[in-house]
Amino acid sequence: MQNDHVTQVIVLDDDPINRFAMKRVLRKCECEVHEFDSVAAVLSFLDQHQVDFIFSDVRLPNAHGGEELLNIVNERKLGVPLIMMSSSMDNEMNSHFMAKGAVACLQKPLLRETCETLLNHIRKSLKNPTSTSGPI
Repeated sequence: MQNDHVTQVIVLDDDPINRFAMKRVLRKCECEVHEFDSVAAVLSFLDQHQVDFIFSDVRLPNAHGGEELLNIVNERKLGVPLIMMSSSMDNEMNSHFMAKGAVACLQKPLLRETCETLLNHIRKSLKNPTSTSGPI
């Protein structure tokens, strides 16, 4: 039996060029992409829709970066894997967001192969939560 579910993904980034690039990459990974430029818009969308993944820029104007969204996703127990992105992702930033509950931290720009590997790894982990498949 074929699974007809189309992976629903949110991309949160204040830069329209970054959103456009992410949308292109994720569509090649067979995802339906919903793009937003503010945490408030994402939260409004999540009030009425379910998604499979959220990709969030770390630095956003008028917010504490993607950290605000990460905190809200955790507080509301939404159960949506949140992937943090930055063009300047370093080990300290990576450790910080992973400790706060992000499932991955990625360097922008993202490549199709990176996204496919990551999405497949997370899907597998969600199907088998006791799996210890290790890092990507």
